[in-house]
Amino acid sequence: INCAGYLETDAIFQAECELLMAQIYMISQDYAMMYQSLQQAWIGAMQYEETELLTEINFLSSMAYFLSGNYQQAIECVDYFLGQQAEQYREEMLVILGYSQYCLEGYDSALNVLNQYQSETSCDITYYQLAKVGLLVNEGRYEEANHLLQQIKPTEQTRHLQTIYHLVLSQAFGKEINMKKEYQQLLGEFNSTSTYSLVDFIFIGLN
Repeated sequence: INCAGYLETDAIFQAECELLMAQIYMISQDYAMMYQSLQQAWIGAMQYEETELLTEINFLSSMAYFLSGNYQQAIECVDYFLGQQAEQYREEMLVILGYSQYCLEGYDSALNVLNQYQSETSCDITYYQLAKVGLLVNEGRYEEANHLLQQIKPTEQTRHLQTIYHLVLSQAFGKEINMKKEYQQLLGEFNSTSTYSLVDFIFIGLN
């Protein structure tokens, strides 16, 4: 009997469960418990050097830091990610970086950071454009944000993010929208954990 193999499988399963709990805590905005679950997941993933799992933990940790107001730590998570040269969540990290830098130093600084990140990683231009839309929304520059949003070609990976920004801008232009209802409707359409988490992040961050 390969006991070591059973132990490894159990540890990884526990880490994956902790990741799921972290997402639940994020939705309920209990960031202290979200941190705790992510820390437990990290311990299990590090034990067996599960690279993809560690990348996902880092991805969610950057969100946890941002949503609890620890913007510098969120940026450090992105920097750590870049140091690992991981491909997974590369585009999603761009959005988190933009929001975090904006909260620390404002629009111009955030735009410069986005430009540098996009240049260094050659990430999907659609995510880059959506990150810029987010910055313009935060600035209250709704006309510019809407103009840029209309120019972005929808993709399967980004259409949910585009829907969220469209709803936010429609509300800013005076249209009555039940954001909670619209958000719940989106929940059943997600096709990946990263999309689910990032839409949660944007929805919570803008509301």
